[in-house]
Amino acid sequence: MSWSGCFKCLVLLNHLINQAYQLTPDEIALMWRTAPPQMPIAPPPLTLPPSKR
Repeated sequence: MSWSGCFKCLVLLNHLINQAYQLTPDEIALMWRTAPPQMPIAPPPLTLPPSKR
């Protein structure tokens, strides 16, 4: 799998975990603000485009 394929999987997994825990946008923002400096992915947008939900 290419790096871009792995990255897409990481982003999707991150979104699914946030949904599973029913995190609010404020909770997600807090989590990213307090994340360790060397996270494997950048903070995602607060909402996914409709085609990715």
